[in-house]
Amino acid sequence: MDEPNSKRHEYKIGNAKPRFFIYAPPLFTNRKSKRMLPNKPFRNAEKWQHSIYYYWYEYLRRSDDYKKCCERGGKGKLAKLYADFGDVFDTANIKQEAFKNWWRQHANLFWEADGRKVDEASVVNDIENTDLIVRLPLEVRTSHIVRNVRRLLGEHEKRVKKARAKSRTKYPVLSKVRLATLQKHLDVYDALVANPKLKLHELADEAGLMVDDFVYYYDENGDLAGKKTINWLWRNGYDNYAKDGEKVLKRRKRQIARQHLEAAKEYISNVESGKFPLRKR
Repeated sequence: MDEPNSKRHEYKIGNAKPRFFIYAPPLFTNRKSKRMLPNKPFRNAEKWQHSIYYYWYEYLRRSDDYKKCCERGGKGKLAKLYADFGDVFDTANIKQEAFKNWWRQHANLFWEADGRKVDEASVVNDIENTDLIVRLPLEVRTSHIVRNVRRLLGEHEKRVKKARAKSRTKYPVLSKVRLATLQKHLDVYDALVANPKLKLHELADEAGLMVDDFVYYYDENGDLAGKKTINWLWRNGYDNYAKDGEKVLKRRKRQIARQHLEAAKEYISNVESGKFPLRKR
């Protein structure tokens, strides 16, 4: 996921005024854009899938309780969340259109509040630790004042970046997680939902997880000979090491699949509370 910085992402829906996001919003246009997209979450991902907000939507769709709430027209224990997020189970045949329809109605949940106006300190009652109180000598030229304000901002560059990275939206993104990692969690979770009887090591294969299949082997004197793939060991007559390696590989697959499932379940549990991406329950 792209990390927040002092340069926010501008987004406009129709003729409405531009809105700003700390993280990259989904991009639906096919036209060339100067916007830098986050790294691909998976191979052949569309532009609109290069966004943490897409994954917020997708994880909410994995919640059984939220699905029940949607089926009941917004009634149930997640009714309060439904009042904001609405029905994420659009019946549109095209996945892009379903997400696009939802996003256009709910982007306001994530865009940043309008910036506070510059005003006299004597009338401000909401001073925060992100404010920089300055003196403006009115007897000098405006150009001089502007030049010195720019200088001050430059001298407080770290404070400026930190302040602009602080989200003021109703539903802020709570942690920095690579989109590819969020996708892998979903891959394993979805594979389990589709194949509940699969064992964990089989689940890893079904979800297409890349698991290290290199293992150590030893020569006739018992000295370490190197590290090779299990297939190489079979082909070169190291059958005993190959058999042991297959056991090791299964154990690795079980461990990795379990980690992905635990992460997915924690994210789903917390997204039901309007918190994402968050691991701790």
